[in-house]
Amino acid sequence: KLARVWQEVLRLERVGIKDDFFALGGDSFKAIRVVSKFGRGFLVPDLFNNPTVERLAEIVRRNGDQNMSLLYELSPKGGEKKVAVVAVPHSAGDPLVYQRTCDALMQLSDEYQFFGVAQPRPEPAPGETFETTLQQLAAQIIEEARKIPIPIILYGQSNGTGLTLELARAMEREKFDLRAVCMGGALPRLSVDPNTLGIDTRSDDDILGFVKGLGSIVPEDPADLAIFIRNFKYDSIIAVITYYNALRDMQNGTYVKLEAPLFLVTGDRDPLTRNYQTKYRDWFKFARRVGLVVVNNVGHYLLRDTPEDVARLLHRIGAGNFEGVTDDEGRPTGVLTKLRAVFARS
Repeated sequence: KLARVWQEVLRLERVGIKDDFFALGGDSFKAIRVVSKFGRGFLVPDLFNNPTVERLAEIVRRNGDQNMSLLYELSPKGGEKKVAVVAVPHSAGDPLVYQRTCDALMQLSDEYQFFGVAQPRPEPAPGETFETTLQQLAAQIIEEARKIPIPIILYGQSNGTGLTLELARAMEREKFDLRAVCMGGALPRLSVDPNTLGIDTRSDDDILGFVKGLGSIVPEDPADLAIFIRNFKYDSIIAVITYYNALRDMQNGTYVKLEAPLFLVTGDRDPLTRNYQTKYRDWFKFARRVGLVVVNNVGHYLLRDTPEDVARLLHRIGAGNFEGVTDDEGRPTGVLTKLRAVFARS
């Protein structure tokens, strides 16, 4: 079955069980399509780490019909770990978008565990909605996170900040040891039209124009592109619902602000965080303590263009250094310094 899927995706008449997927012309977009077409049994990082049919088949056999773990460990196993990072990718992303950040963090210290969140993106079953899908997704991630016996730093990138906020709220309700929450390349949504929940009315051209304008690379193959757009819309819908839930609770007077410090992490050239110098304070609606981290001469794609800076931030937080964090009246709750200078790039 694996060989047939590879043949179809790679447009080859024959695939040997020892042939390397990427040597045959595979790439990250085609890897996503292979996972989508095959169904349960493995994730995109599994294909990268086991790029032959022979090796990947062993992963499928090992996993069997069990539910796939949604927390994919990117860091090497072994050694004494003191802090874990749980990171939610941007729209249409997978755990591997964090691999370079993880590698850079490991260069700073081997005392971290690093998990990327793998979103299965199932269509809602009959009688269900994207709201129930979100609830199931968050519940499974929280259940897996309970097995992490060390403090956790949450990191979300772009639309991944929605699910990150949902997870942060759940972790604090359940008394997790949540060290901090980092929101990369995103200001919070402050209004959501309830009539738009569960739908994304943007055309394919609208989405492609948007992501290309940010400097993103999109697949050229029409089949890969269709999956990319579908996954992008799916994750965008999930993000909108998570913010809607929070804003609804604020309106009802039931929202509880996060106690863990929240950092907005942004490039100074990111069009999605314009006026971040003042707009970062919008995060005070969601958290009691907020900090701003700015990387100079960088746009929206922090994980691609500046993973070392993201890793340095995570390492500082992991060490308990909350420089630049203030309460909503501007009073420092850590040692107040200019993080912008620390993370400046030439």
